[in-house]
Amino acid sequence: MSTVMGVVWYNAGMQPTIHPFSVPLIVTRVVGVLESIPPVIRLSAGDPSAFLPILSFTLNTFSPHFAEELVGAGLEVTGKTDLRFTDTLYKVLRDIFHYKPIVSKQQFLQKGFVQRKISTLCDIIHLVLQRDSELKKFSNIERRLSVMEVQIKSLLCSLKRLSALEDHLVKLTSRTNTENEEELITISRENWENLNVRILLLENKLEMAHTKHGEATG
Repeated sequence: MSTVMGVVWYNAGMQPTIHPFSVPLIVTRVVGVLESIPPVIRLSAGDPSAFLPILSFTLNTFSPHFAEELVGAGLEVTGKTDLRFTDTLYKVLRDIFHYKPIVSKQQFLQKGFVQRKISTLCDIIHLVLQRDSELKKFSNIERRLSVMEVQIKSLLCSLKRLSALEDHLVKLTSRTNTENEEELITISRENWENLNVRILLLENKLEMAHTKHGEATG
């Protein structure tokens, strides 16, 4: 949402004409910060004292996400003189937005250059609005990622417990197989064949003894 304001210009015949321009509604929130001179008149005169409070509100108050980003980047703009505020403002425009204003720092701190100042002001407001929307989306993504990270950690803990149970089961199975192997009697092939030979010999001896016994009794 935006509100339409106007600036009085004078043409070649010194006849006043009003040129409307659109400023986002957040500008109207800082009217109380301005001095008693009507803000439209002060803006139309290119007075820096009319622009600086609007810019300060835009950078510091309107978007907590953006203000936090500035602090993290070492570009905090609170508690500064007009000159230092403007220096930091231009660093923000350069480093954060990659935007080059059409008005220089020196011109901005002077009266006049109204069209350039208003154009730059509107551009900055729109840039901050856009950045605020991006940061809100990023914040939502970060919250979702945090939730997913907690879920993944919980899943990993469950997998570790499952792996420990599997290792314990393998050890138990190995121990049981070892105990069963100790209870079995194993006979080599050679011994088994010798045993069969001895059984055959015993069977032959028993058969021969049985035959002799039959002949003796007959």
